[in-house]
Amino acid sequence: MRHCCHNFEIFIIFLRLLLLFYSYFCAVKEIEHEIDSRQWKHEN
Repeated sequence: MRHCCHNFEIFIIFLRLLLLFYSYFCAVKEIEHEIDSRQWKHEN
């Protein structure tokens, strides 16, 4: 029972890390898009 709970805790930590990486990835994509649109406006 205790071993099962330990695995569940690891699973929760893994999910949190996954969510963190996902939000970081989305933020990076958003920033890249912002930079691209600024460069495009600057060129024209």
